[in-house]
Amino acid sequence: MKAKDVQELQRMVGMDDIACYEPVIFAARVEIQCEGRAPSGEPYYRLRVYDSTGYFTAFARIRDWEGHPLGGGQFRSLALHTIDTERGQRHVVAYPEVGSALPEKGPLDLLPVHRAPDPGSLQRLVNVVENLSVEPYREFVSEAFSDQEFAIQYLTLPASKRCHHAKTGGLIAHSLELAEAVHAVGRTMALPTLQTEAGILLALMHDIGKIVLASEFAERVPTRSHEELIEYVLQEPLLSLKQMDADAYHTLWALIVAYRNGNSYSAPMATVVRGLDGCSAQTDATLQSSSQAPMHRYWQSPCGGRKVWIPPLINHDSRRRAG
Repeated sequence: MKAKDVQELQRMVGMDDIACYEPVIFAARVEIQCEGRAPSGEPYYRLRVYDSTGYFTAFARIRDWEGHPLGGGQFRSLALHTIDTERGQRHVVAYPEVGSALPEKGPLDLLPVHRAPDPGSLQRLVNVVENLSVEPYREFVSEAFSDQEFAIQYLTLPASKRCHHAKTGGLIAHSLELAEAVHAVGRTMALPTLQTEAGILLALMHDIGKIVLASEFAERVPTRSHEELIEYVLQEPLLSLKQMDADAYHTLWALIVAYRNGNSYSAPMATVVRGLDGCSAQTDATLQSSSQAPMHRYWQSPCGGRKVWIPPLINHDSRRRAG
């Protein structure tokens, strides 16, 4: 038997579909959580097995894995059995599976869901990318997320320290808001596909410079402006994109430059992304401010900077829904 992802495997375990004499062949990323000893004295690994759809704990006898590298988020093929303990607990036991080739799974299929504060964000991200019709753009995103450390930071970092989406996981939440809104704008205005989908990529990646600025390498980067670091972080995926499809590359590159320089004439979609960025940031900052203290004035400084006019839209909307 085979399972295509963690969700399907969990259903099989819960429905007794994994029999003692017929293992399920399954491929996913594997991390070693710890080592221990069974009551018999047998040394074992406690594993975390995961992909973008979920994760589960498995156990493995250390001697079974001699000669088979394991852990570190490696993509591995496993042969899985279940055992029931005397206390009625069901455990998954993993053995190395070496009889078949690894299935083709991209980086977006193997995101570390256990590190994401909101696992639902992963499926939204996968959906956004899968809905891109320009294949080089899908490849571009996959290459960016092939770096496991980049993926973890993208899923877990806040979008800002004190202003908006400042909680763990705020970066992906904010980026998805923009990407989904750009998709809606492009569909409503019937914009050319390359422009719309380049705008979606810019929306997904507009804040990735913050990943570098939050890392141990922050002192080595050429600037402290996260907007100017977009191409710094994406230099390798951009080079690959240029080789795959010059038109797709130049369309995206024009948006990145216009977004960085504020040039709304040469690439209007960059202005759309910047405007949606402000709407998302201001809305979240306003909601956070209003939850901490009642807002009695229309002129607010939700991020501690310049004052902006924020009408009482929340109250307006509440009255409209009530009516």
